[in-house]
Formats: sequence, C-alpha cells, structure tokens
Amino acid sequence: MSVIMVVGVFGIIPTQAKAEKIITSSDNDFKYVLNSDGGATIVECLTSPRKLIIPDEIDNYKVTRIRKVGNCKPKVLQIGKNVRVINRDKGLDSVKKLVAVNSNTYFSTVSGVLFNKQGTRLVYYPRSKSATKYIVPKTVRVIGDGAFGAAKNLKKVVFYDRLKKIDDYAFAGCEKLRAAVIPKSVTYIGICAYWQCRKLSKLSVGGNKRLIIGFWAFESCKSLKSLTMPLMSEKCTGGVFERSGIKKVTIPQNVSAIPKEFFIGCNRLNSITVPSTVKRIGEKALGYIWGDYEVEKNKNFVIKGTKGSAAEKYAEANKIKFKSI
Repeated sequence: MSVIMVVGVFGIIPTQAKAEKIITSSDNDFKYVLNSDGGATIVECLTSPRKLIIPDEIDNYKVTRIRKVGNCKPKVLQIGKNVRVINRDKGLDSVKKLVAVNSNTYFSTVSGVLFNKQGTRLVYYPRSKSATKYIVPKTVRVIGDGAFGAAKNLKKVVFYDRLKKIDDYAFAGCEKLRAAVIPKSVTYIGICAYWQCRKLSKLSVGGNKRLIIGFWAFESCKSLKSLTMPLMSEKCTGGVFERSGIKKVTIPQNVSAIPKEFFIGCNRLNSITVPSTVKRIGEKALGYIWGDYEVEKNKNFVIKGTKGSAAEKYAEANKIKFKSI
C-alpha cells in the first residue's frame, strides 16, 4: 500500500512501499529518483549554497518535482522551468525567498512568495521570511493549503475583498499571528486553517450565507477571548473554536442558525445570549465541553434569551439552565 504525502496545490508525491533507486547526479550536486512520467524528483541536495538553483534538467531528465532540499539549508530557492510539484515540509525552513524562473508554466513569484502562474492562488509563503506584516495581492482568490503554515515572524496578514477561499491549514502554527480580518467575500475557511495560532487575539469574520468553516479552524487559539459570530451556512462543521480562549460570544441579529456542535469544546465559555432571530440551533451547538475523555455537558452553562424562542427550546431539550431576558 502506498502512503500519500500532500505537498500542495499542484499534486502529491506517493512514497512507494518498495525501495526507490536513488541516483547521484553527474555533477554531484543532487540525488534524484526517476518518475513514472519520465521526469526526475530531487530527493537531496549535496552542496550548501546560500542560493540553491534547481536546474531545468539533471542528466537529461526534466526536473519536475522537488521532494527535499532542506539538508543544504538555502536562504534562496530558485525553481527551474519544469518544476510543478514542491514538497513543503521542514526542508524549506531555512528559505527566506523563492524565485520561479519566468519560463516556469506552473509557478510565479512576487517578492519571494510563491503563487500559481496566474497569481490567483498563493501557494507558499516562506516560513523564515523576516516581514511581520504581509499584504496579499489583489489578484489572489485562494490561500492554498498550508500556504502560511508555521511562518515564524508574521503578526498580521491583510486580505482584499476579492478573496474567496482560505484552504486547510493555511495559517496553522503561525505562533506570532495576532489578528485575522477575513472579508465578506470568503466562502470557505478550511480545516485547521488557524490551528494553534496561540497569540491570535483579534478575529473578525465578515461572513455570508455561503460561508463554511471547517473542523478546528481556530482550535487552540488560546489568546482569542471574544467573538462576534458571523453569518454562515448551516453546513458548517463542529469544534471550530475547540480549546480556544473564548469567554464571550456576541450573536448579531442577522444570524438565524447556530450549526451543529459549532461551539463544542469551548471550555471557557459559560454563558451566551441568543437573540430571537436565531430560529435553529444544531445538536450540541451550545453548552458542551471536553471532559477528560469525552464530550460532556458544561454544568455551569447558561443560555439567555426570550421565552418561547429556539434558545429556550434548546435549553429545555438539553437540560441546560435558561435565563429569560
């Protein structure tokens, strides 16, 4: 059975159970393996340059994939014209700047950041880039999976209102990220998109009826204390703010539903005021936390709302204390 390693928007590199034949390039600069498509995948760098240049070809084979080059710890990585897949594991931790040659038909770069050729998808922001603030270009519609993951210095990222999608793990592990202002145009915030952004203290989500927020999107955001709930689709998944620091939630009048298990695992949230405009509350959406081994009811939780409302009915059905306002 093959183990599949996700490496970005343009493809995956399968690690086969059988041993691969690793070849040392004739110039002794790289080790590589041959692909089924006749191209070559670089698996190791044998030199230690500050700027690592990935050639268009190795021993007459087109270099189409980069699996690992981190052992040589380059500061700048130049991508040859045939490269279409890059494995963004810890091997790129030292890289501060990416450069895609103009003749590459898959990638482009602006200010050291990697995009698809059209500039509509941000593929990879170098983890070691020194900037603390980054403004995403207006052309970008999608922040790719893991694109900003574990960026070491970022405190703030600015989006334009043309952005449509923030993919899975897009900002996961950005330990210094302090604020996230997500425009109304965004219709998807992926699984673990902001996972373990421990210093994230300001979150604003524009929201719209099509917005879907994935599992654990803001899981373990310990510094996040309050939230204004955005308008969103009822198809949103649960545990979005699990193990976060949220103590206060404001629900605006334009919100008509709270998705199933949406606030499950918010162990510091002990009360919530639900306006009468909320007509539907999903299963275990409010008042449930993580115990030692499983989800359990928060015995201190209080739901505040109007008599006869969906909030009161939910509280009665779940045997949660209700306070009429």
